[in-house]
Amino acid sequence: MITSFWAGLTGRVSEHAIGLLLSPACGFWVVGACAWLLTDRTAATAWWDRAARLTPVGQLGVLVVVLLLIAASGVLAEQLARGALPVLQGYWPRALSPLRKRLVARQWKRKETWDEQWAELYAQIDEAAQTEEDGTAAVDPGLLDQLLVHEQRLTEIPGHRGQVMPTRLGNVLRAGGTRVHDKYGLDAVRCWPTLWLLLPETTRTEVAGARTELDSVAVWWTWTVLLTAWTVLTPWALLLALGSSALARTALIASAVRYADLVGAVFDVHRGLLYEALGRPRPATPQDEITAGRELTAALLRGPALAQPPLTDGGRPTGLR
Repeated sequence: MITSFWAGLTGRVSEHAIGLLLSPACGFWVVGACAWLLTDRTAATAWWDRAARLTPVGQLGVLVVVLLLIAASGVLAEQLARGALPVLQGYWPRALSPLRKRLVARQWKRKETWDEQWAELYAQIDEAAQTEEDGTAAVDPGLLDQLLVHEQRLTEIPGHRGQVMPTRLGNVLRAGGTRVHDKYGLDAVRCWPTLWLLLPETTRTEVAGARTELDSVAVWWTWTVLLTAWTVLTPWALLLALGSSALARTALIASAVRYADLVGAVFDVHRGLLYEALGRPRPATPQDEITAGRELTAALLRGPALAQPPLTDGGRPTGLR
């Protein structure tokens, strides 16, 4: 029994050790070790020789210390990533309001340009389609591809200027919620905790996986920024940090798009669960959807007795900002 216990314990320790060695934290320290080797090869070689002369117990102790250092730095990076994600979205302190306003204006100007380009492309496609009886033969596939690209871009930014964020990541995540409000009158932030409790297990697993992926990529991005610390040893670390940061940012945007699309799909498919759980009638027609959604959101926030608040600012219920 004791032998089995130690065998199982050793196996679990080995699994954790392998996981740490394959983690971004280990990569960070490996880069640091390589930078040190490039900077002071004599000192690095001497340290390696001293470690090689240690007894097996001593070498095991060094390995344990190294693994603990990697594990501790990994936990620290996760905490930093949690704080970095809101910053990357554009939730900045008030002192940065002037910069935020300029970036928001820039994002909105970009959206207006995309709107104009989309309208021009759509008009060209419509005109070309009318030249043939079947309506499709004369349409240039390249125009259709450009139209789809612009449509995708427009889905990644809120349709109301007051909802626009200063960064692309913030706009991608914010746009997912504003689409839900525009289509169904539901405030995604207010309704999400309740809807989450009602979702089927498979749906929750899928959404949780997308969120975990987003958080993991945010941790990866954090490590790429921390790589700049090794510039004190070699300037090559800065180039590596910039390159890996660009890749991490691209992956972060892709993960955010997937997560926002999944959240929107959850409301598309399962919003009826909210009406059923709260004992409210589902909208009878698509035209009633927005009004019913606003009332349901107000019922969640204020209670059924105050489910029909006055409307302000483009039909958004007062107090739900």
